[in-house]
Amino acid sequence: MVKINSENIWVTPTSYGLVITKITSDKKLHRVYLDREATVEFLSEPSDELKKRLKSKQIENKKIFDFREEISEEKRNCDNLIKKNKWLLFSLFPLQISLQTVNYCNAKCDFCYADTPGTSKKKTMSLKQIFAVKDYAALHGTKIGISGGEPLLHPNIYEILRYKNKEVFDTLITNLTPCFNLKKLVETQVDLIQVSIHGYEKTHDKTIGIKNAYSKVKKHIITLMKKGINIATNTVITPQNFKTIKNLLEDLDKIQMDAGKKISYARFVPVMPSGTGFDRYQNNKSLIEKTEKLLLNLMVRYPNIDFEIPIVHANPYEYFYNNERWICPAGSTVAVIRIDNHVVPCNQFLDTNIASRKAVDACHFQDIWVNDDVLSLMRKGLKTDKRKINCEECRYLIMKKEKKLLKKQGKKNLL
Repeated sequence: MVKINSENIWVTPTSYGLVITKITSDKKLHRVYLDREATVEFLSEPSDELKKRLKSKQIENKKIFDFREEISEEKRNCDNLIKKNKWLLFSLFPLQISLQTVNYCNAKCDFCYADTPGTSKKKTMSLKQIFAVKDYAALHGTKIGISGGEPLLHPNIYEILRYKNKEVFDTLITNLTPCFNLKKLVETQVDLIQVSIHGYEKTHDKTIGIKNAYSKVKKHIITLMKKGINIATNTVITPQNFKTIKNLLEDLDKIQMDAGKKISYARFVPVMPSGTGFDRYQNNKSLIEKTEKLLLNLMVRYPNIDFEIPIVHANPYEYFYNNERWICPAGSTVAVIRIDNHVVPCNQFLDTNIASRKAVDACHFQDIWVNDDVLSLMRKGLKTDKRKINCEECRYLIMKKEKKLLKKQGKKNLL
């Protein structure tokens, strides 16, 4: 990663090119993803079109081009690691790290990893560890997800959100139902709060197992937005809430009007069963197809809402299919630090023993990121059949359930 001094701009080498990250003064994170062709152009003689593309993301052209020599060197280091390890997808530094700050939650979503064996003993991540990861993120232009469990239950949540070193982009990932101090939350000036809303009104309440949750959360969202806090929403679509998605979008549109501020994005993902969800759900191709069709129509119907829908328009760095191998960002460009300080590829693996050999409280994160063999395996992808696999069908989850993921490396006891 090359940091452009005093500009809050970072350039991260990846297997497919470069990622340029900019954090603006109004708490917006902008990213430009350059493929191999655009990277070659950037490092040699950038076109007016490329300069215009960077400028549209508030990235200053002249200053960033002054660092091309340093960027080229880091790109070579990244490419050497990729060649040596035979990785298909990799970023020299993660583009996002999520922190499991607590392992418990007040909700009971029936598709969530949080409601699994082994979570009966409540644990919290130490402030020392959280601050160390935030320092790393600030240095490398890495987004931070403050997650759980339910992170509002962490006894030091306001201190966690207030902590800044240079610059780091925080997203608080919450269901927004626990009792919290609204004034203190606003005073943290958290960059973004992503609120889990899994359906409309009573459907949401039933899904998370909390009475009157929807009306309570809706009120909090409007209040926070009026006080200048950026809000996004995340909805897991299941057969039970599918028919309420239209009503939810209509209500989100009204929320924007009431608050006088746009929602940063409305994210929709099909259910990916984990934890006790394995007993209730399975990867449902029919639901995925219906979901995609519905959301494409709703995107046209609600042009004032910014959608984030991986199954419709995932960023090019997130999912990759090549030579009958399927890889996603898990452990390749994103990571999760579990409550025990071990690194797992993504949230779907928090309920397994698939984790880094070393813990970040005993070893520098970057050493784990580059050298851990579990993460290395994820970057090579899983062999699939000849049909194209999209992000809605998580091959890792399928392999996890079938207890095959790490057999090739002789690690049968991990599952």
